[in-house]
Amino acid sequence: MLAVNRKLCAENQALGKRLREAERLLTQDIAEREQAEQELHESDHRFGLAVDNFPGVFIIYDSECRIRFINLPGQILSGRPKSDILGRTDEEIFPPDFYNAYLPIVQRTVETRTVQSAEIAVPLFGGTLVQLVTYVPILGAAGEIRQILGIAQDVTERQKAEEDLYRLNAELEQRIATRTAELAATNQQLRDEILDHAQTEEQMRVSEERFRRIFESDMLSIAFFDLTGRIWDANNAFLAMLGYTRQALGQLEWDQLTPPEWLPVAHQALRDLVAAGSVQPFEQEFIRQDGTRFPIVVGGAMRAGPEREAVAFVLDITERKRAEQALRQANDNLMNWAAELEQRNHEIGLLNEMGDLLQSCLTVEEAYRVIGQSALKLFPNCSGVLFMLDESKDWMENVAVWGNPLLAAAEHVFKPDECWALRRGRIYVVEDAKSRLPCGHFALGNHAPAFSSACIPMMAQGEALGVLSLQYIPAEGEGVTWNEARQRLAVTVAEHVALALSSLKLRETLHNQAIRDSLTGVYNRRYMLESLERELSRAARRQTSVGLIMLDLDHFKKFNDDHGHAIGDVILHDLGRFLQTHIRGEDIAARYGGEEFMLILPDATLEETCRRAEHVRAGIKQVRIQHEGHSYGNISISLGVASYPDHGVTVEELLRVADRALYRAKIEGRDRVVVGA
Repeated sequence: MLAVNRKLCAENQALGKRLREAERLLTQDIAEREQAEQELHESDHRFGLAVDNFPGVFIIYDSECRIRFINLPGQILSGRPKSDILGRTDEEIFPPDFYNAYLPIVQRTVETRTVQSAEIAVPLFGGTLVQLVTYVPILGAAGEIRQILGIAQDVTERQKAEEDLYRLNAELEQRIATRTAELAATNQQLRDEILDHAQTEEQMRVSEERFRRIFESDMLSIAFFDLTGRIWDANNAFLAMLGYTRQALGQLEWDQLTPPEWLPVAHQALRDLVAAGSVQPFEQEFIRQDGTRFPIVVGGAMRAGPEREAVAFVLDITERKRAEQALRQANDNLMNWAAELEQRNHEIGLLNEMGDLLQSCLTVEEAYRVIGQSALKLFPNCSGVLFMLDESKDWMENVAVWGNPLLAAAEHVFKPDECWALRRGRIYVVEDAKSRLPCGHFALGNHAPAFSSACIPMMAQGEALGVLSLQYIPAEGEGVTWNEARQRLAVTVAEHVALALSSLKLRETLHNQAIRDSLTGVYNRRYMLESLERELSRAARRQTSVGLIMLDLDHFKKFNDDHGHAIGDVILHDLGRFLQTHIRGEDIAARYGGEEFMLILPDATLEETCRRAEHVRAGIKQVRIQHEGHSYGNISISLGVASYPDHGVTVEELLRVADRALYRAKIEGRDRVVVGA
């Protein structure tokens, strides 16, 4: 009888435990349902607020074109309260003229079951309102119209703006016409002045004798020619300049002395001479008897008298052109030197800026972004890739890319011996892939554009850290792109980058060794305690909460005894990696001691912390441990949850509550989440 009573007592206890668990699940389900209803209510509220602030009318009709929803602007336009609108049609709430303007668009929407849009003018408030109206049918599974969405926006002001634009355009055309007339009058005045110049011909006749003395001098080359271009007389200076004898003069024509490309200029000058009586000095080239060409300045005038003849004054400007060319060359050199000096100063400033930014970087990822942005400034129009040697020192990894996506699409990883710069230990430049073998890590395909490249090895303490690879697509006909100055700059940049990255990696390594657990990769206990103290202080200032999850591997000692400590270390390592990939960026995962771990969740409520703990518990059960060809599974963890300020306000209080909750999870059968009391 005593045994029966004991059995009944045990069954009653088990039944009570199941009832309590069912009650807890029911309470949780009710809370989640209330939260979903609250979120739905808030979503409806936000939708109503959004459409009420929409700059236009927003109406939803049912399949019978009765209004089921209307926003605040629609209510104002109709002049009726919302309660008097819902369930009615447009015909019942809007004036006839207003309704008839909309009706054709609605009918087309219903007939075609497609979106219809139009601009209409409707009479309203004693004026005309121009609206852009759009009706969108919402179809059911069988293609029937379930609802119609109507949107109307006021575009009256836009039409007014277009009318103003047309008016301003007409005014501009009128102004152009007026200005054209003014220019025509000015042109006529200029022609009158040219005609007045013909009056000087009489003065030229009077000075004929004086001109003859000038003609005979050797100071200026002078030639007479008729309007066909035949030269019939010239002074000795003209003949000596061209190398012709006077006997050959009668056979010379102006076109024979002029290179073909200068003939249009000479013919236009002759036409101007005939029209105006004179022509201002202009430049062209002449051909000597021996075929050589030289530059001249020519001026001319019509001779007075009935003969249609002209005189040309020719000046050999070869020496002047040489002097001008020398002066231009000297000026170009000076400008190039000044530009090069300015460019060097600019590059030094950019290098200093890059150095300052690299010194301020806290992680190598920040440094990679700084290097990419600085390289774009230092090498405009260049694309680039930064490769770094991986931990195994067997591969170069692509860590930063900038510029042209096609040129930057080099191999993501490659072996160091595929880069000529790393092989040779110095910069390797390829101006043209046809004349020099490019590095093997440029896998751009057969259709890639022709480009030049420069690879610069980055060295620190005599060891290679990586490669700075720059690429450039030269313009058609462009010559050398990687001149000596540009190569020096690339080498200097690589040296700066190598020194900064070496220092940053060393600093990061020392920092990680100080705060991270070497086996699991998560933070160590000291860093965890400091972080928890900091997060509690921050939560106290912001009046927020902090979640704390203490977890422990179930039966870890037995697993070690059965499979060995090497497998146990692999499990701890994989658990640390799992935790790091299943937490938020602001969360903190740390090894508390042995096989115990701690998760700190800033700004997480107790409910959120419980959900996260359950997510971690369920997720770890899917992990398979691989070691030496064997797979190990069925890993489970027990978790204890505490929350600030629900379970305490100090580090000691929260750790004590979380530890007790973890102990309860172990006692109650493991593989579960228990919330601290």
